[in-house]
Parts: sequence; C-alpha cells; structure tokens
Amino acid sequence: MPSPIYCLDTSSLIHWFVEIYPPTIFPGLLARVDELIATDRLRAPRAVLDEIRPGDDCHVWARSQTHLFVEESLPVQRIVRHLMATYGNPEKPHKAISGADPFVIAMAMDGGERWKVVSDEHPGSQENRKIPFVCANEKVPCLTFQQLMLAEGWRFR
Repeated sequence: MPSPIYCLDTSSLIHWFVEIYPPTIFPGLLARVDELIATDRLRAPRAVLDEIRPGDDCHVWARSQTHLFVEESLPVQRIVRHLMATYGNPEKPHKAISGADPFVIAMAMDGGERWKVVSDEHPGSQENRKIPFVCANEKVPCLTFQQLMLAEGWRFR
C-alpha cells in the first residue's frame, strides 16, 4: 500500500510548531516534517499560510516552505463550495467550518484515498461543525499531529 499523503490544517501547524513540539526543543521533528514535505507527503492549501500570525518563528518558517503550500485548484474550489453549503453557517461562523478549514478538507477529498487530513481541532458536532466532524461525515480520514507521528513510526531520543 502506498504511503499516505497528509493535508495539514493551521491548528496542527500551530499546535506542533508553537504550543507542544517547538523546533527549539525538538529539532529532530522539524527534520522529519521537512522530509515529508520534500517527498510530497505533506501539503497544505495556501489558505493555511494566510491564517498564520505574522511575526513569530512559525510564520517565518512557514513562509520559507514554498513546497508545502499549494494554490487551490478549480476542483478543490468546487469541493469547497459543496462543503460550505453543507457545513458552513454564515450567521455563526465560529460554529462551522470557515477560513482554511474547507480548503484543507477539499484538498484531501480531491487528492484521493491516500490523503488524510491532519487537524488538532476538537471533534465538533452537528451544532459545532469542526474539521474532524466534517471529515467523519465526508468519509475523509482525519488524525491529529501526534497520530501522524505515530503512523509514521517516528521516535526521538
């Protein structure tokens, strides 16, 4: 079976790089992430880059990752329209997918069965539609950044 391809959400990028496993403490993790990017196994829509707060180390690193961030294709944009019509809520955007979320899910849906969404958002529900909830409804595999590390068999000393 071919190796999975991961589509990274802003929540996992911030969770990994800023909150839990910063490269200043876990430099080996950054090397593993760079390897996934170099082998075309870690991608994110350009919308994720747009959500990262300018001025910190995460933003500096992200802006240098020209191979990680991908412009949203027309098929992805069509899927985004479907996702927003189904799971969006313009009256309560904080209770529905918004921002880069639909682009992350759509990129994985467009990519095919090898693609998995990586998100560290809480699971969500019908009343609070977050990435894991939408992925479950759309039959798109979704895992956290830690689950990605476990799936890849990464070990650090």
